[in-house]
Amino acid sequence: MIQRAPVLATFAVMLVAIVGGGVLALPIALAEFGPLLAGVVVAAMGLLSVFTMSAIARAATRSASVAAGRGRLVTLTSEHLGPTTTRSTTVVSVINWLGHLVVYFLGLAGTLAAVLGGAPTVWVVGIGVVAALLILLQARRVFVASATVIAVVNL
Repeated sequence: MIQRAPVLATFAVMLVAIVGGGVLALPIALAEFGPLLAGVVVAAMGLLSVFTMSAIARAATRSASVAAGRGRLVTLTSEHLGPTTTRSTTVVSVINWLGHLVVYFLGLAGTLAAVLGGAPTVWVVGIGVVAALLILLQARRVFVASATVIAVVNL
């Protein structure tokens, strides 16, 4: 039997993917554009985001691997675009993920050091150890719960 993710958890993960920390920087980034041009830029980015998510959803609904419960980005790209694109997508995704991970760890460590004291380096190591343990333990529920909390905080 195929086990499906709860709708709320899926929504939370998608919301965090779309409404990330970059949204918080939009007012500063678009302040010099003026209200009219900034509105056009935000609307264009919103339309691009909706188009991208709908394209991914269409590809996923037509995918045999998703129907069989193996719906991951790697299997989708392999099924639809071939092995070369799958390898390049994997490499780019890992580089992107590691870059974001470093930035988030440094930001969180700086915040924790400022609020709770201690050296940011110690906090980075601590956060890294906790994240590595969660990944090794495959604590998927923790990741869904954290995505839900982040989504609520972003709203």
